[in-house]
Amino acid sequence: MVSDLEKTTTTKTFDTEVDRILEQFGGQFQEIADRPHRLIKQILLQTKGQPLLIQELCKHITARGYIPAGEEEKQVKQLLQNHVVTELRFYLEKLQPVETPPPKHRLETRKKSSQSPAQNTVIHNQGKKKEGSVRIIFFMVALIVVNAAIVIASPYIGILCGMVGNCESYKRKLEEAKVKLDEAQILEPQDQDQLEGQRAQIEQAIEPLSKIPKNAQVYPQVEYVQQLAQKEIKIRQAKIFIEEANKAHLDALQEIDKSEDITIKQSVEKKCKFIEQAEIFWTTAMEKEQEAINKVGELEQVEGLVQYSQTLNKQNLANYQSLKEDAASQFSNILQCRLGGDPIWNKQNQSPD
Repeated sequence: MVSDLEKTTTTKTFDTEVDRILEQFGGQFQEIADRPHRLIKQILLQTKGQPLLIQELCKHITARGYIPAGEEEKQVKQLLQNHVVTELRFYLEKLQPVETPPPKHRLETRKKSSQSPAQNTVIHNQGKKKEGSVRIIFFMVALIVVNAAIVIASPYIGILCGMVGNCESYKRKLEEAKVKLDEAQILEPQDQDQLEGQRAQIEQAIEPLSKIPKNAQVYPQVEYVQQLAQKEIKIRQAKIFIEEANKAHLDALQEIDKSEDITIKQSVEKKCKFIEQAEIFWTTAMEKEQEAINKVGELEQVEGLVQYSQTLNKQNLANYQSLKEDAASQFSNILQCRLGGDPIWNKQNQSPD
């Protein structure tokens, strides 16, 4: 039996250590703080304290509805592993077990009857030490068994795995995002609408990754996937700008082309109006083009987009100048062309920019 003095000393020391450990986790485990605090002491003071602790925690955690039925023991072992056992190791190491001496010969046993009362007291005290050592060894073996079981199952308990960052749900979200990201890029978009749809798909694919905390073990992989996705989004946004600029160019060319269909017998002012409107369209197109070039310029790795945008700009500019020169030549015998009383056809219009 353990003496009252030894039991009181061990209890006080253990109370201090458990209080310190539970305080580190704030209020998250306050609901069950008293239960493990009271029962874990029995692990040190009783050889059969471990099952009592697991049984008590099973009842509590089941009543709270934290886990499905049938999973109680596995969940409790994980709780002990992550938030109690690990933190108590430093304290247990202080209680170094005393090596058990080899069994004595029968002859030595017979000599006990002839020993003095003082010698019998020493032997009794040595028996106490052996008893305490056996209990500590049993407890440490139990901890090793619990640790092994908990390490395997810990990723599946949300309240615990969230603290250590090894939740299985994090890995599942990462893999799902990778699959959806690949699916979003299978088809090559053919027009602006498809570009917009594909960009939205990519954004939706990586949206769940924003909920994975930075302490997650898979977070470096999450950041890498997010960076890849953001690059693809920028590329598609740049292509959308280019398509918008190209459409603006084509609108300007079409407006000039309308003026070519007007014969000399028709209103000269109408002809001038088309040319003036075409110049407005062209200015808008140039602004769109510059916006596209600036956007693409943010992506140094995709120089092909920059070249494509600049080539498209040159082609549209050449077509614009050609049509403008044809219109000026057609009406070269007209001294002035008035729209709203103001001359708009002059040398500046007749010469290429």
